[in-house]
This record gives sequence, structure tokens and C-alpha cells, in this order.
Amino acid sequence: MFERLKWWLTRRSRESTMNDELEAHIACETEDQIARGLDPTAAREAALRAFGNRRQVMEDARQVWTWTLLEQFIQDCVYALRALRKNPALTLPVLLSLALGIGATAAVFSLVDSFLVRPISVPQTGRVVRIVAPTQSSPIGFLSYPEVDDIAKRTESFEGLVTFRNTGVRLDTGNGQARLALALSVNGAFFSTLHAEPSPGRGFLPSEDEVAGRDAVVVLSHGLWIREYGGRPDIVGKRLWLNAREFTIVGIAPKDFTGVETFVQPEIYVPRMMARALAGGATNSFLTDRSARITPALARLKPGVGIQQARDEMARIGSQLEQEHPETNRGYKLGVLSQLDYKITQSPDNVTMAAVFMGVAALVLGIACVNVINLVLSTMPARTGEMALKVALGASRSRLARQLLVESVLVSIGGSIGGLAIAMVCARLISSIRIASLLPLTLDTRVDYRVVMFGFATGIAAGILSGLIPAIRVWRGSVNLVLRTSDSRLGRSGRMWMRRGMVVAQMSLALVVLVMSGLFIQDMRLSRRMDPGFRVTNVVTAGFDPAGNGRDVAQTRGFYNELLEKVRAIPGVQAAGLSQHVPLGVSSSNADLLIDGYQPPDPRGGDASIQVSTATVSEGYLEALAIPIVRGRTFDVHDTNDSPKIAIINEAMAEKYWPTSDPIGSRIRLQGTDGGIAEIVGIARTSKYRELSEKPLPFLYLPQRQGSRSFMILFVATEGDPIESLPAIRRAAAEIDADVPLYDVRTMSDHFQQQALWGARLVANVMTAVAVVGLFLGALGLYGILAYSVSERTHEIGIRMAIGASKRDVLRMVLSQGIWLTAIGTAIGLTLMLALNGVTKQLVTAMNPLDPSLYAIVIGVLIAVTLFACYIPARRAATVDPNRALRSE
Repeated sequence: MFERLKWWLTRRSRESTMNDELEAHIACETEDQIARGLDPTAAREAALRAFGNRRQVMEDARQVWTWTLLEQFIQDCVYALRALRKNPALTLPVLLSLALGIGATAAVFSLVDSFLVRPISVPQTGRVVRIVAPTQSSPIGFLSYPEVDDIAKRTESFEGLVTFRNTGVRLDTGNGQARLALALSVNGAFFSTLHAEPSPGRGFLPSEDEVAGRDAVVVLSHGLWIREYGGRPDIVGKRLWLNAREFTIVGIAPKDFTGVETFVQPEIYVPRMMARALAGGATNSFLTDRSARITPALARLKPGVGIQQARDEMARIGSQLEQEHPETNRGYKLGVLSQLDYKITQSPDNVTMAAVFMGVAALVLGIACVNVINLVLSTMPARTGEMALKVALGASRSRLARQLLVESVLVSIGGSIGGLAIAMVCARLISSIRIASLLPLTLDTRVDYRVVMFGFATGIAAGILSGLIPAIRVWRGSVNLVLRTSDSRLGRSGRMWMRRGMVVAQMSLALVVLVMSGLFIQDMRLSRRMDPGFRVTNVVTAGFDPAGNGRDVAQTRGFYNELLEKVRAIPGVQAAGLSQHVPLGVSSSNADLLIDGYQPPDPRGGDASIQVSTATVSEGYLEALAIPIVRGRTFDVHDTNDSPKIAIINEAMAEKYWPTSDPIGSRIRLQGTDGGIAEIVGIARTSKYRELSEKPLPFLYLPQRQGSRSFMILFVATEGDPIESLPAIRRAAAEIDADVPLYDVRTMSDHFQQQALWGARLVANVMTAVAVVGLFLGALGLYGILAYSVSERTHEIGIRMAIGASKRDVLRMVLSQGIWLTAIGTAIGLTLMLALNGVTKQLVTAMNPLDPSLYAIVIGVLIAVTLFACYIPARRAATVDPNRALRSE
């Protein structure tokens, strides 16, 4: 191969020299023709005719050389396929090893792709970027609607801007079965900017993005269109009801368009001007309030505009808005992020977890490659005669090495196909795991073109790597020695150390994979017993949305006030309260606020406001979840919309923003909808809010009676089984309004298991599956090297038994060989885990990553697998007939 490359480079150099010489000769001939009286054009044509034949000869030679290379490659492929077919004992184990290794890697990549890498499914998706407004506490701050409109008027870098917000609505298609659905309120340029024009029908018109509450139109998702209407094209122009208000269907979103956020697949798209009408609100201040930064923003770059140019323009526009609106935009900055950069900035922990997933999958693929190398090396002595014959017929070492590489790559392609089939099954299994939520949230793992390209690239790379060592052995070997010898055991004694070293590497990698899997399993098990900081047992939850029946804000407050009174009067109920979210659930909220007397460390680094996690709750909520007030007071029935605004903070927020003073009585300025100046009246104990592994998180509670939230979740704490109180809760709600349904009824213990531990359970399951594959491949490699060693040492074993060695001695010899290889691999694996201790500490929070019991279990598993893998070769060695073994030589 290298000789061919050298010849090709030399040939190209010669061709270049010949071309230069030809041009010089043509120039001289042209001058001679001009001297004979021809004009320059005719002289040039005559010279070209004279030397045209030589150029054609060169072109013909180049084509012949190209076809020769192609013919040789086809011959190599045909011969490789014939050789693989004639040796199924090698081909099938190699295919199995590669398919398992590539399948595990591709399945993990499909998972990583689904929540981190995959862009939104729109044409030219790389031109779609995120616009962010960084704050002191968030690098991906949202924008207000007036700010988005200002950017749209001033920008020269974007074709258009997109805004969107999720909202739950009561959907009634007219079949008498209303249900909760996820709607996305978007601006008028949403579909046109994303190039996802609905069909049949249309998207929203610019005029439908001008007047609040006027244009009750809706675009359906393709999935809802198929489920509810059977895909009928005449559905455009029909009516449906959202929160008891009539809407007209104007279009169907494209089939491939599933939204703009990971996990979230909206069923309905409505104009942003209808959002407040759907919530039963009497005001649309959030549409005009510059401080209400509640909407994410996307934009599509114009052709020829780069992301850096857009960033420079956004920085300029941000400075202009800061000067024009100093009260709300002090320290205001605008940024532009690619979709991938946005996901990385939004969830750095996801990047870490993705790196761990891919690292463990790469280890498993490495184990598979080592298996293939060992299997191929084990056949090299037996192929000595074949190679000698090829050399005698004129084959070079480069041709033999290339032949081995072609065989390896062809097998890797077959392994890639099998691996992608395995990844497809795994992706479907992962997608079938539903997130426990009343909204349509899914982990959409699938084997799309990116996963297929990744699988084949990984497979071919693994094939080249697996075939490289055998090819190098042939390349560096002595051709004369190959011709002179007929011993199939050529060089075997000197090469066994390499195969044994590879088995040691397999076992060390298997230990690392098993320990990582054990860490996540143990962390999940301990997380189940972790105290989240709130009551989990004997609490039942149920969601309500009075605005779905057409109630306005005042009527919604009245419904909840009466509901709480009735529920608290139920026998056995200890406490009852309302909250906007379920702790450790899939949804959460943030609030932008200013704290009197608090100066951010760097007010020019972004918006001067800070962002904290928040929830709107009623009186009785903290009591129902047993979250104590450590200082101050809790909310009560007197904290109404007519009284001064108040708030409760947790201990983490008090320690961070009032480290040397008492926050009770301090004031904060809330920005956005339901904003204003609020006084802090209490400090609650810090608990877990978004995930179990979070560090103490500043948190703000706002009173439900002073807000305008429609959808709320009722929490009822009971003395006994909370399920027994459900009939009474249903009757209490029906007495107020029988048409207001209960959503997502479940106990807090069920919620904790299904939602709070969902991510940890998914990680543990994926890691366990990958670890099992790695362990199987490691055992297969150990079995292969021992079986090969026994077959090579048949003569030696026969001599040992002839001079008095017993079957037990032979059995012990083979077992000890396997145990020693595992022991060395275990020692190396333990050293690797000690080196990775700093990383594993960041991945698991509920346990010690150096827990001796975990390592004892993993080592015990490796020993058991070693004994199992050694048993068949050891038994075969112990049953060797000494006379036959001696005669075989």
C-alpha cells in the first residue's frame, strides 16, 4: 500500500514535469510557425495538433492506472468475502463482537442526540439561532415581548424572529370528551420564520399578531390531526374549543415538525395575542410590559450572515435599548447562541452526563475491538501457508496487509448493520419510557440519519483499528521466512504476550464500566431513601384549571378559596394547600427581581436583576408538605389581592442575599406579570425543588391569593391512606362546579418514584445495559484467549500428563492463567477508577464513589465470570489424551 502511494506521488510529479515540458515544446513550435508566416492563432492551433497525441496518451495512461486500482480493490473485496464465508468460526464471533460494541455505542449516541445534539426539525436548521438576554443568575435569560418587537424592527441580520410559550389548555374537539392539552402560544412570524408552513391550511397572518384577544385561530400539530380527526383535509375551517372559547382551525403543522424544545411536543399552536384570553385574565400587560421577560426567542439568519455578525448587531441593539429604557434595561445585554451552544449553556450537567455515557460506550467498543484483534491474530498462524502461496505468486507485503484491512472493514460494515439494528431496538425501548406528566413530554430517541452516519463511521473506524495490528504484523514480517516455513505455529510463542495483554486491557475496561454502572445504580437506590425536605407519605395531589371552563381571574380565586374550605373540612384531612408546581416535577418557574440594598457583583455583566426559582402557593401548602417556617410567618387567608404584596423565601436565599442581616421585613421588586414591591414575611426551610442532586437553591414563594394563576395543584395531607380521601375531594370539587375536572391525580410517593427518580432510573438502566454488554464481551475475549492457548499447548499438556501430571493439575494450570489475567486487569482497572475519583464525585451525590462494598461486588462478579469463561477451556485441557497429543507433533 505504501509502495503504491509512493509510486503514485512519483507518477504525479512526473506528469507535472511532462506537462511543463509539453507546454514549453508547444511554445517553441508556435514561434517556429509564426516565423514561417502564420498568424499567432493559426500557429498555436498547428502546435497543438502536433503535440495533441502526446497529451491524449498521458490521459489514457492516467485512466488505465485509475481503473487498475479500482479493479484491485474489487478483487480484494471479492476475495475477502470468499475468505470470510469459508471461515464462519472467525466471521460470526467477530460480527457478534462488533455488533454488540457498535450497537451499545450507537444506542447511547441516539440518547445523547435526543437531548443534547439534535437540532429542531426545520429546513436549514443550522441557520436558526437563539437570542438570549444574560442576567447575573442566568446566562440564557428570556426576553419581553416589547424587546422582541424592537429587535425585529432594528435587525438587519435576521429574516425573522420567533417567540413561544407553553401553556396548558382544556381541549374540546366537540366529541364530548374534553382533556388537558399542551398549547404553544407563538408570534405571527413563527411558521414563516422557521420555514415550517402548515399544510393543509396556513400559518398565522401578521394581522393575527396585532390585537389582543381578537383572532381566535389555531394550528393543529400533525399528531393531533391524525389522532382526533383521522387526517381529514377538510378539517381546515372547522371549530374546536380551548378553555371553553371557540377557535377556528386554520392549518396543520408539518409531520416532521414537533416543536422547538427538547422533550416538549405541543399539540396546538395559538397566537400569542390569545394567551391571556385562554388564561381567563382581564389584562394583557405581559404583552406590553418591558420588564416581563417571559418568552424565549429564536431567529433565522439571513443568507450570507454569520453568527458573529449577528452577535455584534445584538450587542449594539442591546446598548440602544439600555439607553432608551434605563429603568428596565439597566445593564441589559443581548446575545446569540447556536442551538447546540444554547443547550450546553442551559444544562451543563447534561454535557457532563453525555460525556460519561459516550466514554463508557467507547470503553465497551474498545473491548469489542480487542476481541476482534485477538480473534484475527489467532488465525494468523493458520494462514501462513495461504500467505506463502500469495507471496510465491508475486503478492507484496503491502498487498497482503491491504487484504487484511479490507477483510476487517467488510466485517465492520456487517457489524455496523447489526449494531444499528440493536440500537434501533434500544431506541424504541427508551422512547417507550414515558415521563410521568399530564402533558405530552417524551424522550424521542430514534435512529435517524445522524445516528446511522455515526454508527457506520464508528464501525469502519473500529474495523480499521481491529485490522491494523494484524496488517502491521504482515507488513513488518519476513517474506522469506514465510516462504521457507510450513509451520502453522509461526511466531506464536512470541505473540501470546500481545493477546494476553489485550485480555488484561479488556478486563480492566470491564471493571471500569461495571463500577460506573454500580455507582449509578447505588446512587439511585440511595436517592429513594433521601429526604427531599418535604413530606412524601400520606399526601395526594390533583390538578385543577377553572379557566378551562371560562372563569376569569376573580372567579378562579373564588373557586380555589371555596375548594380549600371544603377539602379541609373532610374527616382525616390534616392540611390542604395549592401550588403552581409539584416539587421535583417536570415543570418549574423563575422570577426576575431586584432586592433593596443588594448590589450584584458585576452589574455591567448583564441585567442588574437576579433570577430565582419560584412557585405560587396558597396558605396550607407548606403545612401539607411539612415544610416548616424557621422564622417569620406563613401565608394566611388575609393575604389577598387587596392587601400589600408579600413573599416567603427559603434559608438558601436568605443566606445568599442577606448574609449579615435579617431579611424579614425587607422588600423585593418583582418584575413581569403580577409584579410589584413585595415584603418578605417568612423564611422556610430549604428543600429540594427541581432535582434531588441539586445544591441548596434560593427559592421564593408567592401567595396564590395575590396572583392570577389558573392551573393549580391541590395538595392534601391525610392521617391515613390518602387514596381513601379522593372520593370526598371529587365531591367537594363537584359541589362547586361539576364541569371542572381533576387532572393527574396521584400520591406524592408515586410522584416521587415516577418523576423525581425518572432521570436517575434512566441513567442507571442505560449504564447497566452497557455494562452487561461490556462484561459479556470481556468474558468472550477471555474465553477466546484461553481456548486458543489450550489448542496451542496441546503437545505441552500431553508431555505434562505423560510424566505424571494429573487432570486436576492441568485444570489448575489453565484456571490460574485466566485468574492471573483477570487479577492484573482488575489492578489496572482499580488504578483507573482512583484516577477518575474526582470525576465520579461530581456524577453521584448520594453515595461515596470509593465505597469498598461496591468494589467488592464488582471484583466478585469479575471472578465469577472468569471462572465461567475458563471452565470449558480448562475442562478441554484436562481431557487431552497424552498419546494422541504426542503423536500430533
